[in-house]
Amino acid sequence: GREHIATASLDPAAVITLGGLSKNYLVPGFRIGWGIISGREEELREYIEAANKLIRARLCANHPGQWAIRPALEGDQGHLVEFREKLTRRRDLTVEMLNQIPRITCVKPEGSFYAFPRLHIDESDNQFVRELIKETGVVVVPGSGFGQLPGTSHFRVVFLPAEEILMKAYNKIAEFFETFGK
Repeated sequence: GREHIATASLDPAAVITLGGLSKNYLVPGFRIGWGIISGREEELREYIEAANKLIRARLCANHPGQWAIRPALEGDQGHLVEFREKLTRRRDLTVEMLNQIPRITCVKPEGSFYAFPRLHIDESDNQFVRELIKETGVVVVPGSGFGQLPGTSHFRVVFLPAEEILMKAYNKIAEFFETFGK
């Protein structure tokens, strides 16, 4: 819903923008992407040469991905509107349901299909996740792997599944919290 502002448009300083089919077009197995270097070419020449050397030596795009990238980028983008609408509904459901669970607060994400709810618990995020998976089968990821502030606990959840699946998962998390840490 928010307007995208390209970082490279804000200042003539060098900006490296990376993108890929994985998240933008929901084909993570393709492992293909691109990079755009913006800025003054004379200041970036050495960097560009080094990046090209690395790319030629270490990175190899898969064959199907190479064929898919052009039609994905140049073709009809209408499906993205429907996709964004679904993501918005799923994000809003995620935030609403998680914020109803005591000892969880969830800020509304604005740029991804992940939420990073905060846990108000004495136990570690790792312990929370292990026990949640063991007791409910709901899989989330400990926040400690994503740069949470010291002294805080979070978990990361992806809200791509259908709304019915998300509701079941969040209801299981709510039930889990009735006994967890007590």
